[in-house]
This record gives sequence, structure tokens and C-alpha cells, in this order.
Amino acid sequence: SNLTVLEIGENKIRSWNKTLFSNNGKLEDFKMARNGLDIILTDEMLYDLFNNTQLKTLDLSENSFICSENIAAFFNLALYSKNITIEGYNNGSGYSCIDLEDAGEEVTFMDYATSGVTMEDGIDIKQKRRIVT
Repeated sequence: SNLTVLEIGENKIRSWNKTLFSNNGKLEDFKMARNGLDIILTDEMLYDLFNNTQLKTLDLSENSFICSENIAAFFNLALYSKNITIEGYNNGSGYSCIDLEDAGEEVTFMDYATSGVTMEDGIDIKQKRRIVT
């Protein structure tokens, strides 16, 4: 496919559970901002966003997410993905998730991923920090 930009914001998409971008190797910009539902990140979504494409820009801003181990995985993938700009992400402090195991408290991706909730020792963000705005 020659698709380079895909904008599907404001469409009430919660998640997907099979890879969708395998035939879209030229996709550079994916925008799913202001979705209107709590997003549940799946393994397939992470694979599509970070491994199955050559994204230069990812925009999931103005969404709420459900906290899960995939929030920590997203944080880690974003931390080490050098060629992608994640709109509004701000190294994990710009996106937040709802922690259903903690009375529905809203926490940033960075706080959730580095709290040790889903990992023994959290992630050392000082090791390879980069600024994403």
C-alpha cells in the first residue's frame, strides 16, 4: 500500500487484537487523537505502532488509557524508538492511564511504568532519555 498518513481520531476505537499495518510499510503518520473511549493497548497495537511500520509521527493525544502491562511496554518502546515523534507524549508525562487496581486513579505513563507495578524494578529512564514533544 502507498498509504503514508492515517487519521482515525474521534472514532471511538478502543483497541484492536490483530495486526492491521503489515501491508502498510510506507505509513509514516498515524493519528488517533480524541478517541472518546478509554483505550486498552494490546500487543497487536504495540507491534503495529512500533514494529510493523516506519512511523515518524504517532498521535494518541487527548485520550485516556486503561493501565496495564502494555502501558509499561509502550513506555519502554517509546523510550528506545529514536525515529518517531509521539505528539503530546512528553517522555511519558503527557499521556495518562486509569489504574483500575488503585481505585481508578489517573497516573501518567511514566509514573505507572516506573512504579514497579508491572516490573520488578521499573525502568531506568535516565539510561537513554530523549526529549519528545
